[in-house]
Amino acid sequence: MPFETFRSVTHPGARLKPLTVTFTVLSFLALVSIVPYVAARPSTLGKISIGVLWDLSGSLSNQGIASLIAARKAVNDVNRQGIAAGGKSIRLLVADTAGNPGKLLVETSEFTRLQQADILVGPTASSLVGTISGFASVHKIPLILTAGSRPVIPFRGRNISWIFTVSPGIIPEIKALYQALNLQRLSSIGILTVANRSGDQAALWLQGYAPEYHLKVVGHEGFGQGDTDAMLQMARLQEKGAQVIIVWGGRMAGRVLLRSLHGIDVPVVVPQDMLSNALLVNFPDPRSRLWTIASPVLLGTSLPHGHPCNFAVERFLEAMRMDGTSFSIDGLLAAGKAWDAIHLASMAISSTPYMTATGIRDALETMKNDYIGVMGIFHPSKRNHGGLLPRSLLIASLTPAGWRAVNDNIRKNLDKVNREQAMHPSVIPTKP
Repeated sequence: MPFETFRSVTHPGARLKPLTVTFTVLSFLALVSIVPYVAARPSTLGKISIGVLWDLSGSLSNQGIASLIAARKAVNDVNRQGIAAGGKSIRLLVADTAGNPGKLLVETSEFTRLQQADILVGPTASSLVGTISGFASVHKIPLILTAGSRPVIPFRGRNISWIFTVSPGIIPEIKALYQALNLQRLSSIGILTVANRSGDQAALWLQGYAPEYHLKVVGHEGFGQGDTDAMLQMARLQEKGAQVIIVWGGRMAGRVLLRSLHGIDVPVVVPQDMLSNALLVNFPDPRSRLWTIASPVLLGTSLPHGHPCNFAVERFLEAMRMDGTSFSIDGLLAAGKAWDAIHLASMAISSTPYMTATGIRDALETMKNDYIGVMGIFHPSKRNHGGLLPRSLLIASLTPAGWRAVNDNIRKNLDKVNREQAMHPSVIPTKP
């Protein structure tokens, strides 16, 4: 494919031999940091290189392959429109990370060793976010994350000034949900989270933002991803008067949720990253109301008329239809993130007169216009490297015909929400 290079340490065309020495991620990061990446260098050969690092093999390969398909189509779209700066073309440098942090570091190091990549995009697995973020920070190269939900906010000494994200974060998701609950006149919520560090942190955010939206938390329960079900916990929350039960966890937690819905008569809300084909196909009770905090692409052609992301979603779907591409729900969301990452990077590149790592980062931090994508509307800033506007997300319910907006009128009201909530997020709450 033109303007694309694929390389992997296990690929026949690789320039590196497979590693025979055992090493830790931290020791490798220390080793490669001896020769730092040069942050102020011109892009060469009339091309701008985006290094993409996704799992093209392994358990998450369906998402990684979907990401690569969407990224290729996005590059074609950008190059066809001539969006890149100075008449230069975008090209992809592709690496398979296979869900392995050591392999990710080897691949990323090779991208930067020869100063090939102007910007990085990835990973597939949330577990690799810390690894790739650490590398980008050490080597001072812009990175757009396509996984993870933690806020990307450069403050309190956090060394993430080079890191951006198009993966929906927990803060805009909570704000979008709580705004919608207000408009639906639902005021009592129950919270059920996975009993691990990630779940505890989600519970902190969910409880911390509730008072701002005049919501009463009637209780918080936990469950293990290996539990048979969480029926008892959900029944307790419903008995305490929860009008909505918010369940927060990863895709593995979906199996527990499936076995926990019997007798639950109130809406159950999950983040979209918890959704999977297995969850939806086996959803046991059509009377149960499953809601999710949805990016526009999830609704597809059912996106309400007038939503600002309608045109972007139509373009994305048309690009995927051209060769009959179809995805599972997790593949669709991965593809949407990849599409937005390439277009967001191109938008920044087109606006900077300095084709350097620093120039690209500064352009991402000082964008004059919103980027209207398929995952939502983004406006990164120096204070918020995610910049996803809550008003661009929807609350959708599962119906026999697919996902539908819970109330189309919500969109008209949410358009009035002050953008400052996204551009100037609150400090992390310290108390429930």
